[in-house]
Amino acid sequence: MSHIHRRTTAANLLTACADLLRCPVCTRPMSVVNNTNLTCANKHSYDISKYGYVNLLSRPASTKYGKPLFESRHIISEHGLFEPMDHWISQYIQRSSQSCCRPVALLDAGCGEGSHLSYIHERLTSIYGHTGIVGVGLDIAKEGVAMASKRDSSLVWLVADLARSPLSDDRFDYILNFLSPSNYAEFGRLLKEDGRIIKVVPGPDYLRELRTLLYGEPNKSPHSSQGIQDRFLEHFQLVDSQRLYYKRRLDRELTRHLVHMTPLSWGADAERLHDALQVDSLEITVDLAVLIGKEKE
Repeated sequence: MSHIHRRTTAANLLTACADLLRCPVCTRPMSVVNNTNLTCANKHSYDISKYGYVNLLSRPASTKYGKPLFESRHIISEHGLFEPMDHWISQYIQRSSQSCCRPVALLDAGCGEGSHLSYIHERLTSIYGHTGIVGVGLDIAKEGVAMASKRDSSLVWLVADLARSPLSDDRFDYILNFLSPSNYAEFGRLLKEDGRIIKVVPGPDYLRELRTLLYGEPNKSPHSSQGIQDRFLEHFQLVDSQRLYYKRRLDRELTRHLVHMTPLSWGADAERLHDALQVDSLEITVDLAVLIGKEKE
């Protein structure tokens, strides 16, 4: 797809779902101008990039999530490490959205390079058709969003800060949040009255073999899984949950990508990191909790 075609496709998609968008500066509605810009009534304007995404940040974000990490994460996803999670969530949305007014609007808050949203959107589109599902991926990391937009032009991709998101009130049926930070006040603003937040958090055994390689014991984790779940329950009423627990064997190349894709590697010393990158294969545990919540009454 040429850059002109990609930009035009993005402009048409943004026009079709303009009601989902608002200016991150003044909160006024936004519209597409000349197929090249997303502009509000107060003339705050943002370019539609040649790859089809829109950068709505007022200044570049400082983040450790760079292109190599997102490339490795995409390769890991393409080889199916998270497919059981994506499949379960797709089925849940299919089951629970029967009574929702179409189109069903999905937001992936912290979409990274977009693999999860693309998978779920593709599965639901095969059921509801292209006009039945609207998907928006948002992340503060430009490298990840740029990669997502190059690979999937059927979704709206936005570089934006979740704390100042360019999204309108009460517009989304589902907010997806995969292994990434949350802004629960913002989620509450964005969800429709009967909307659902689908948050995935790591279980106690998540990547335990990699944690053992990098730190000598399996309990090294940057966040408390229980603490994350407790904060979720402070803000949302739990309506469903599912634990996904399975193992996959990765060859040497995929193990290297696993090391590169996770922040777990950031705190490891150089020798252990080197050794982890040299293993011939690794059986890895995926332990995830999927929490489904709605606003408290």
